[in-house]
Amino acid sequence: MPDVISGFLMWIHFQADTEPPQLTIDYTPWTPDSTGPGARRRILEYSTQMRVTLSALPPELQRKLLRLGEYAIGHINLPEIDVAGATVRGAASLVYYQVTAGPRLHVVYRAARHDDRSTECTVPISSAAERLINNIMPMCEQLAWDHLRERLGAPGGRTETKRKVYLSYRKGGPERLAFVTAIAERLGREGFLPWFDEWEILAGDSLPREIGAGLENVYGIVVVLTDDYPGERWAREELEGAIVQRIERSIKVVPVLYEACERPTLLQSLRYVDCTLHEADRFEHQFLQIIDALNEIELNPYR
Repeated sequence: MPDVISGFLMWIHFQADTEPPQLTIDYTPWTPDSTGPGARRRILEYSTQMRVTLSALPPELQRKLLRLGEYAIGHINLPEIDVAGATVRGAASLVYYQVTAGPRLHVVYRAARHDDRSTECTVPISSAAERLINNIMPMCEQLAWDHLRERLGAPGGRTETKRKVYLSYRKGGPERLAFVTAIAERLGREGFLPWFDEWEILAGDSLPREIGAGLENVYGIVVVLTDDYPGERWAREELEGAIVQRIERSIKVVPVLYEACERPTLLQSLRYVDCTLHEADRFEHQFLQIIDALNEIELNPYR
């Protein structure tokens, strides 16, 4: 049986002082290990580094990498010194930064203009910076997936237009959010474009406008069902929009049962993916059912 790649052990290096700036992604594929729940085994044979110039990256990733660099250099606190009666302070310039597991943000900088000597430090990460990093790393992971597929000649590389999959769910506790986030991340790895409100809607955005834009031209909708799902206004509107599009455009609607609950009438005729057992070793099988539905996999081998 082939090893199923489920993700990467990964760190990134952003070189800011070159022209053009350059991103390096160091990745090692991993596969679930049978030694215990959640155990991973690294596949070192396919470990590598990929390098991409800043201008060749998606614009949203360019902006986030540059913003993280600004955050890093903003936390370099250079001392004031007295030079012949004048109080002066150096202006730090970024050489590079690295983001490693944790996450940890390691920075190398120069303390003065035209300075050949560089200094390094680890910068503390605020909650906002951690959210920025949590945006950057899945985008880099998608680049790693595309790079691995291209290296090995596997299908499913980056295309100009990805099929958008909308995630409809009712907000709840951190465990539920982690479950929906995991679905969004895996959809991205499989070459879909997940529409996940945590990644799409900012403070001050219009909810009706953003939800309407999210439902435009979708390929599929994954509905995560919970006991409180029908009672939330936006969830109801998303569900009604999903059913209308299923009728008018024959899009895929995949109900996912997160917990034992009564399914909405509009979805009772559809087969659902049972995810009521929240165990790490079961998620892979549950996720494959979601992807098979979106990929319209034929289950009957004799048809």
